[in-house]
Amino acid sequence: MSTTSKPTNDSKKEDNFYSSGELIRPSILWLLLRKTELTAKDIQEFLGLKRQTTYNYLKELEDKGWIKVEYRQHESKPHMNVGYYSRVKKKAKPGASKKKKQWIFPADNYLAKLTASDDASDPECEYCDGKVKNAIIEKINFGIAALSEKKKFIRNMSDEELTVFLETNKHFPGPSLDVLLLTNDEFEQFGQRMKELYSTTIERWLIEHSNMHDENFVLVGFFKE
Repeated sequence: MSTTSKPTNDSKKEDNFYSSGELIRPSILWLLLRKTELTAKDIQEFLGLKRQTTYNYLKELEDKGWIKVEYRQHESKPHMNVGYYSRVKKKAKPGASKKKKQWIFPADNYLAKLTASDDASDPECEYCDGKVKNAIIEKINFGIAALSEKKKFIRNMSDEELTVFLETNKHFPGPSLDVLLLTNDEFEQFGQRMKELYSTTIERWLIEHSNMHDENFVLVGFFKE
């Protein structure tokens, strides 16, 4: 007779990510991606957190090396310094060749990292030694955080504001979120065409609009069972 093990407290805590940092951390990173830099007070107000909670998560992200803080003189209060938080961009290792970034179909990249013997002992390799699962989950959490922010943005609109918003955006795609259940053939064909379009967009962005945007948000996700 088979028995079913009961979930541990740790697994319950992990599943209940809406009340944990599993969404707060990526929400902070998403805000800093959109706004480039923000104060702790800005982040606190955007996410509706308590002051100390905000500083706790900022300290955690800073300790991980994902964000940094720069203190500058207050514009109207010269005797005060204000901390501005921003994301940390990873620098290429000395002598390493610049690789083309692959944002769609990363499975080959994950596998290459897992099988590369020279990376196996590298503590900075985010995909090595069983870390692939965490890397994928982090990307999913980041997408959830971004969607949650857009949900809040729409929900807080009055009927009049929503009308103006839709009138302004009617010549652009969205707001839209579609979920498709496809056959293997449809999935492959759709993915290949999206990969071509995405690669072209990325190449243009790197040349013409690096580090610039109008806060237009596109979420691309591919999941194969």
